Amino acid sequence: MANLTAIQLPVYITGDGVSLTAVVDLANTSYTLSGIQNLNSHPTAAAAVASYDHLGADVSANISSVVVSGSQVTITFVAPFTGLAQVILSVSYPVDGSALTTPVSSATQAVGTNLHAVLDAGAAVIGHVISDSGSVVNATLSPETTKIIGTVRVEGNVGGVFDAVIGSPTPTDAVQIGVSDGVNLQTLRIKAASTAPVVTDPALVVTLSPNAGLGTTATPMVVSLGDTSTKAVVMKTGKLVTTTTTAGQVVLTYTVTALKTFYLEYLSILAVETLIPGNSNPVAMGEASLESPAGTALINGSFISPADVPLVVPFSEPIPFAAGTVIRVVCTPAATTSASWYANFGGYER
Repeated sequence: MANLTAIQLPVYITGDGVSLTAVVDLANTSYTLSGIQNLNSHPTAAAAVASYDHLGADVSANISSVVVSGSQVTITFVAPFTGLAQVILSVSYPVDGSALTTPVSSATQAVGTNLHAVLDAGAAVIGHVISDSGSVVNATLSPETTKIIGTVRVEGNVGGVFDAVIGSPTPTDAVQIGVSDGVNLQTLRIKAASTAPVVTDPALVVTLSPNAGLGTTATPMVVSLGDTSTKAVVMKTGKLVTTTTTAGQVVLTYTVTALKTFYLEYLSILAVETLIPGNSNPVAMGEASLESPAGTALINGSFISPADVPLVVPFSEPIPFAAGTVIRVVCTPAATTSASWYANFGGYER
């Protein structure tokens, strides 16, 4: 009686949720083994060593039997399943007493109602992939290394897991996502929340900090529409020295250019005593407002002197004003003490 040697053969089966059997035909499989008396000999026995589902869980209990008949190995399952399953077979072949070398699989065929095709991995990988007819099932397999020689064409959705840690430098083998600028494909880049946007910035996405709010010390962080070839910068400033308490005294006024839209990006207002009092006693200066149209207050503010910072209001999204619209800053002083009121606003027209 000839000696026997067992060869572990991994087989990947995609279940159709109905069938209970899968048949693997080893007729065209040849193993380079020193000592095999007949390369075309049929296996004498086969057994399932282990079985895992696409999540790596052990599903060996779902294998009912493994039967050898000639060159075919029939695997019977306890219950039908869907998704990819890996079955590791131990296949026995007759050999003589000489030393054995590593087996190299050249081809394996599979038949059965729940199998469609077996794609041989060649010399780079010992194993086979069996895919379900008419569909491709997502699967997560145990960590392995696959060598691909030639061109791989990917169509449809692609999922992947990479070893790089979030926030670490981009590895040389990273997958990058690009978008078109209308002519060329550009890399999609993201900048830190602490970086303000710049018109010439090549980054396609700039994340602004949610802490960039309004207030007397807020820094304007605005959205800019278009480029310099399609818009004109508009920056207006005004000053009023007054000793009356008349309501609605105009500090700054501007009428939007005909056939243009003005986009307001910032507003600043400051009120101080014209003559320095020589002390730090607070003095109520009164109120000021941004109006448009005249008489309709959009933003109000109350001022106290001495003050060293103006009220600054940046707009995260520019506020549009139609052609011919009057935009102005007015004040209503609280006392007849000489006061100087300053107003500035700006943006662009297009």
